[in-house]
Amino acid sequence: MKNILAVCLGLLFIGWFSAPAQAQPKRTCQTRDKVLSALGDKYNETPSSMGLASNGSIVEILVSTEGTWTIIATMPNGLSCLVAAGDYWEKIPGKVAGTEM
Repeated sequence: MKNILAVCLGLLFIGWFSAPAQAQPKRTCQTRDKVLSALGDKYNETPSSMGLASNGSIVEILVSTEGTWTIIATMPNGLSCLVAAGDYWEKIPGKVAGTEM
């Protein structure tokens, strides 16, 4: 499951950072603390998982108990940008060693 998530996030970032400038939506960026504060205040979202992208940015997924979610990328320069957001987030149970899914 981790591999599937990594592939999906990788494809998302390839598309996000390699699209022509005119095709990219306006990015919403701010310092990480301000982004986390705004998402916490407005949507009650908190960081759930994170990873290091190949471009040096930290990718985080924030989720709420109400099911909203946001993916942010914090660049090496300290700015955090919104990458994607949505509703109906569900945690998929992990595979238990020695069992088939």
